[in-house]
Amino acid sequence: MSETENNELAAGKQSKEPRSNQKLKLLYLAKILLNNTDANHDITLDEILNKLHAYDVTAARKSLYDDIEQLGRWELESVYTDLMKLYLSLDSFGQKDVENLIKFEAQRCKEQNTLQDVSNMAVQITIKK
Repeated sequence: MSETENNELAAGKQSKEPRSNQKLKLLYLAKILLNNTDANHDITLDEILNKLHAYDVTAARKSLYDDIEQLGRWELESVYTDLMKLYLSLDSFGQKDVENLIKFEAQRCKEQNTLQDVSNMAVQITIKK
């Protein structure tokens, strides 16, 4: 049996009391991804499982896929929030320029048939002052 299978088996047979670091799994996963990946370097699920095990955290493959997806959503939300704050901080001239640039780029993408279909996406924006 491979080490990964042993890790997954151990995760399934884990006692009713969670390991002390189990609640920190997402944070450790984010740390592992930040420290071990970049545009030129990937990491395998087996490597992630081994690194999590070093932090006394167990995980099944399926839960890691879900966790990585969740981290990606948080990152996108953060990026879009920062962009929206920058846009709102602009004066009316700057905001109009940004709007025109977006419309121009959308038209260019449409002409080149590279415009992404976002019709099934839901967007919610809440502005608090």
